[in-house]
Amino acid sequence: MELTAFIIIALTIFCFGLVSHRLQHYAITPAMIFVLVGVVTGPLVLNLTHIQQSALLTQLIAGMTLVLVLFIDAMQIDRKGVKKNRLPRRLLLIGFPLIVAFGTVIAKGIFPQFPWWQAAVLAIVLAPTDAALGQAVATSRLVPHRIREALNVESGLNDGLTLGALLVVLSVWGNMHKTHGYDFWLGFISLQILIAIIVGVFIGYFGGKLIEICSQKGWMLPPFQRISAIVLALLSYTVAE
Repeated sequence: MELTAFIIIALTIFCFGLVSHRLQHYAITPAMIFVLVGVVTGPLVLNLTHIQQSALLTQLIAGMTLVLVLFIDAMQIDRKGVKKNRLPRRLLLIGFPLIVAFGTVIAKGIFPQFPWWQAAVLAIVLAPTDAALGQAVATSRLVPHRIREALNVESGLNDGLTLGALLVVLSVWGNMHKTHGYDFWLGFISLQILIAIIVGVFIGYFGGKLIEICSQKGWMLPPFQRISAIVLALLSYTVAE
């Protein structure tokens, strides 16, 4: 990344941080500002930045960013409150499948040339809500805590459901086109989902226990307690990959 682009990114984050609390009252999120600055300083307007794109680097940065965002959201969830609040389960188990189903029908109507599996892929990709875009609602004190909590939980977990649904649809397509056999795609889905769950539970649980034990014994400094928690999220993702 060239120095000019880095300077613009750093200044944008710094300047937004200075007025972030004030902008919150106007429902202006960081994503809106960053996209606007990118468009204005990019080749379409001022042409100040020329970033060489790398598919592998972009995928890595996007993946790591998503891991940290979801991890931070998960840390803020009140588990006892979620058990009493039925809204997240309704949103995930009823609302999400309905969105995918209606989205598939609408996508097929808008793009009749798409086969049904392609319409389903489009619906699945667009179904999960982005917590960043709804941040003003999810963090506003004017919204009841029960609603904010439900939105936060749903936005953090729907990505996992989306991935599972997407893998199933793509595997059905692969089986229809005989790129591989039925056994291969069934194994592919199972490994993708099961390995992620096993690795996440193992590293998250035992890693958290180690941090707790070492902290209680006075072996860890407080800054490294926080750093180690973030490292566990990155470690779970990379080991699963």
